[in-house]
Amino acid sequence: MSDAYSDRELAAQDERILNEKRRYRDPHYDVSPVRAARLDDLQVGRFMDEYLPAAVDPETLAANDRTAGERLAAAKMIVAVDDPVPTEIRRSTYPLGALQQLVGNAVMHRTYDGTNAPVHVYWFDDRIEINSPGGPYGALTPENFGRPGVIDYRNPALAEAMRVLGLVQRYGFGIPAARRELRAAGQPDPEFHVDRHWVHCTVRARAQPA
Repeated sequence: MSDAYSDRELAAQDERILNEKRRYRDPHYDVSPVRAARLDDLQVGRFMDEYLPAAVDPETLAANDRTAGERLAAAKMIVAVDDPVPTEIRRSTYPLGALQQLVGNAVMHRTYDGTNAPVHVYWFDDRIEINSPGGPYGALTPENFGRPGVIDYRNPALAEAMRVLGLVQRYGFGIPAARRELRAAGQPDPEFHVDRHWVHCTVRARAQPA
């Protein structure tokens, strides 16, 4: 059998190489201009006082007489001095603090007795689902779950260890804190469905502009 490529295979290979070369020359997404943004949208003071000193040594900064615009362009924060358009806006679909609180709660309050089932975190296009093995414990019931001031601890030693390590802030704080972060971001409260064996939490994604 011949190991020579067919004309079709060579053509496909040439096309792949050309595509790779074209992508290599293309600018990365994070330096693409955001035409809807303005220079005033950037925190120029923070860039000058925090970013530049961390990115460039003091001697070089002291000897550099570039303007703020020239420095922004050199750091690829804007397209160019004569085209002062910011290059990227990042906005998370979910507030990170809310997710940290909810996942931390799932790990802290789950049952570890008689099951090896993990905490599940499923990320969908329109929601995140967090499923924790073990239903409500002690004073908690399906009816009062998540209500402010109603708390109990299935794993008090783990809860204390997570608090000491900074993985949770304080007892009874997680769900209220997650609600506050979601509301501040204009998103609905987390939804809980509680049964004897699982706690299911759903966090809805931020509505995308039309």
